[in-house]
Amino acid sequence: MGMIRQVGALTGVAILTLALGAPAMGAKIDGELIEGSQLKLKQIDVPAGGTVGGTAHCPKSKRLLTGGAFWHATGAGPDPAISNLSQLTSSAPTRDGRGWYADGQSVASESRTLTIEARCVPKGKMPRVTARDEGNVLDTGFAGGVTADCPGDQVTMTGGAYLGKPGKGPSRVGARRGRITGSTLINSAEKWRVIGGNFSEGKLELHAIALCVPANKVDGLNINYPTSVVPDHGTAGGYGSCFGGTRALAVGTSWRRTGEQKPAVDLASSTYLSGNAPTFDTLGHYGAGLNASGVSLNLDTAILCPNF
Repeated sequence: MGMIRQVGALTGVAILTLALGAPAMGAKIDGELIEGSQLKLKQIDVPAGGTVGGTAHCPKSKRLLTGGAFWHATGAGPDPAISNLSQLTSSAPTRDGRGWYADGQSVASESRTLTIEARCVPKGKMPRVTARDEGNVLDTGFAGGVTADCPGDQVTMTGGAYLGKPGKGPSRVGARRGRITGSTLINSAEKWRVIGGNFSEGKLELHAIALCVPANKVDGLNINYPTSVVPDHGTAGGYGSCFGGTRALAVGTSWRRTGEQKPAVDLASSTYLSGNAPTFDTLGHYGAGLNASGVSLNLDTAILCPNF
């Protein structure tokens, strides 16, 4: 895809804060709530290359707890080996907190499937949720980052990334010519950080969205940070688990230079993600992607695991 320039400052910022529903008295997020959540899936088959997107919706009586998306061979399970031909370009909770949206592109000559998952719980068991959606407008050939910050007394319940035309929601324009190289929780789950790039012929807006809840409504803030070193032109991925059989809530994946502390924006030209999702059994996380940077990199994951 060629070289991409790093943006030095935000070229445009859009911030959306929404309070989603009345708080449920005594509601608290813990492992038992996650374990009992309902899994809703949307699976989109791509016979021989194409750009697709869609939403896994929660039932009307329920609200989103967490979610994610991943590419895989049709009829098979997740496989990091296909990351060189399939990439995620959006994977995020919907602004209304009722589903999970994802899109991406496959250039494989054989059938691939994009699986989108939403974990849903009765709205009467959810604490008050605040959605923070922040955007960064990227010019053609530029990479950038954007962070969604939860209010001071809140933490990220779940979060994600999406690309679209400026001022609009996610679109397949972003899926065809955009790229996400990192989407993860940072700073003790108070922030959600996204890094991506724009290879289209016009502007694209890179978004980070976080669904936030009061910190005292999450039973424990245990975060596990599995990482793996990936050689150049290597695909990588795998499963990270919570400690002691606890359940995964927010999950994130990002690329980082070995020896550095934070993901680098310029890696958007040579890395991408193909999977970032909680496992179906709620015990951990699956993340995958491709490294074509010319050097070894770390593929980092972050898993927020409330107490059981």
